[in-house]
Amino acid sequence: MKRILVPFTTAELGGSQLSFFRLAELLKSDYIFDLWFFNSGPFIKIIKDAGYHHTLFNYSTLRTPWGLSQLKKILKKNPPDYIYLHSSRMISYLAKKLNIPCIEKINMTRQKNSGGWCRYPILDRFFSNLNAKLLVVSKSIKEQMIKRGISAEKIDYLHTFIHLDQFKNNDNRHKTRMELNIPQKAILVLNIGRMVEQKGQQDFIAVAELCVQEDNNIHFLIVGEGPLENTLKELVRTKNITSNFHFSSFRDDIENMYHAADIFVHCAHWEPLANVLLEARASGKAIVASDVDGTSEALENYPYCDIVRVEDIKTMTQKTLSWAHNVPCLKAPELPEKFTPEGARKQFMKIFSCQNNDSNI
Repeated sequence: MKRILVPFTTAELGGSQLSFFRLAELLKSDYIFDLWFFNSGPFIKIIKDAGYHHTLFNYSTLRTPWGLSQLKKILKKNPPDYIYLHSSRMISYLAKKLNIPCIEKINMTRQKNSGGWCRYPILDRFFSNLNAKLLVVSKSIKEQMIKRGISAEKIDYLHTFIHLDQFKNNDNRHKTRMELNIPQKAILVLNIGRMVEQKGQQDFIAVAELCVQEDNNIHFLIVGEGPLENTLKELVRTKNITSNFHFSSFRDDIENMYHAADIFVHCAHWEPLANVLLEARASGKAIVASDVDGTSEALENYPYCDIVRVEDIKTMTQKTLSWAHNVPCLKAPELPEKFTPEGARKQFMKIFSCQNNDSNI
């Protein structure tokens, strides 16, 4: 089997890491995945428990000539068939020097809120052009990369995917609401995501305040963890909506959060293509979402949604109230194949050819 090296700068439980893990589990009978980390974190335990080989380096290894020289020696001694790059873009330079095909997953928007290398178009263009291929998660990201000087022929798609059966209707709505202390007859509006600025959960709380003023039977739930957790909880207290607002940490049974809810509201200020929109769609929820990269693609041909401008609290509130007063009994349409495990598997194997046919990359 082909061996694929996957470097990550950090081992946090972010979307990029968890997206890779789902993909690796789907493809572990076809490829050997070897992971490099340049920072410790909880993702390492998940990888270790699942039986994947990993190596932990110091973060400074990526930042010093001596450290890069050591990495180069390791790669030269035991070169992988491919490098599948999620971060740690200095690896692109080493791969080019050693003639190892490096295929980068692009998960970050190139809009004004970009972070890391993405903040600097000239550096972004330099490192991207070192790679054999770029795999983007949405049409918007592809268009942004082309504008930055990347050839369209170098760019392909590898969409995020979900297991549809996991999110089909189940019988846990009543039980989950009891666990969360949410009234059974309330209209429940859900938001799921890490508690960071990117996710715009302050906007979600602002929408909650306005909705509760209109209808006290509407409740709100944020499922997530992160550095803004205390800030968000304090904001709820200052707005005097604690009796209608609920918090939960991330859970293994995330599908039950969707089934307990009636409406899903996504307030992100930037996002390449939000996995939670696919989950809400597969769960048959009414969706109100900010118009960031990937939103229109994730919700394409889905009839039970409204897409609004980023930070447009007034419109987001109006749309949420509209769905709350007319909660539909929905049967979710099937997801497009590109967002299914089979679709992702086909696309990955097309790019990472089992026959070592480098013309595919």
